Amino acid sequence: MSPGRGPVSDLARSYPELTRRSRWGPLLLMGLAVFLAFFLNLGSAPLFDRDEGAFSEATREMVVSGNYVSTTLNGEPRYDKPILTYYVQAVGVALLGWNEWGLRLHSALAATLWVLVLWGFARREWDDTTGWVAGVLAATSLWVMVIGRAATGPTPAGTGRGAARRHRVHGTWRVSGKGEADDSRAGVRDGYCNQSHGIAMRENRGQS
Repeated sequence: MSPGRGPVSDLARSYPELTRRSRWGPLLLMGLAVFLAFFLNLGSAPLFDRDEGAFSEATREMVVSGNYVSTTLNGEPRYDKPILTYYVQAVGVALLGWNEWGLRLHSALAATLWVLVLWGFARREWDDTTGWVAGVLAATSLWVMVIGRAATGPTPAGTGRGAARRHRVHGTWRVSGKGEADDSRAGVRDGYCNQSHGIAMRENRGQS
C-alpha cells in the first residue's frame, strides 16, 4: 500500500470542508474524544479487574519497600511487564494519592500519547484530515478505551510499540541516509516493550 492511499485516508476525504473551514475544529474534536474516552469519570469505578488489583498491589509494595529494582506481589517475585510500568503508576499515585484516579492515570496518559502518535504518523504520511480521523477512530475504539482506563500495564507498552513501529514504517517509506539510525532507535523501543515482556513470561513459566 502506498503512503497516499488507505481506508482511513479515503474516509478522511469525505470531510474536506472541515479542514478548509478550520484546522482547530478537528483537533478539538479529537481532544474531546480523548477526554471522553480516557479521563471522564476515570476514578468513579472501583478496581474490579484481577490485573488492576495485581498491578496496583505490586506498585504499592514497591513504594512501601523502597525496592525499585524488582517487583513483588504478596511478597513473591512478580515479573510481569517492564518495570517502567510500575514506575509511571507510582508517579500517578504520588500526584493524586492511593485511589482509582492515581492508579489509572498512567494508562489514560499513555493512551492519549498513543492517539497522538497515530495522529502524527497519519498526518505526516497522508494529510491533516487523515490524521485527525485516525486519532478519533483510535480514541473511540472499544478496546483502546478499555485499556486506557485500566490500572494495568498494556497501555504504556502498547504506546512504546506504536512509536517504534511508526519509525520503522516511516523509515521503510522514506528511505534516506538516516533510515538505518531511525530503525535502530525503533528497535531499542520495540525491544524494551516486547523482549522484556517475553523475558518476564519465561521467568514466570520457570517458577511455575
